Amino acid sequence: MLNNLIDYDYYTKQYGGSSIPESSFNKESIKASSRVNYYTKNRINEENINDDIKNATCEIADFIYSQDTLK
Repeated sequence: MLNNLIDYDYYTKQYGGSSIPESSFNKESIKASSRVNYYTKNRINEENINDDIKNATCEIADFIYSQDTLK
């Protein structure tokens, strides 16, 4: 199981994300990675992670961050 499926470089350059500032990114990406791991029953590892999984994790991180900023 990977604790962090994405990094800030992937989020900004590959996914094109800009909502999450770098200072908050690690916290949000860990939360998003935990959700993805939960829903996939911890079956994601270094051998089977792909861009679809990373993009979904970025999308979840954006959503979590937007919800956190509303609080």
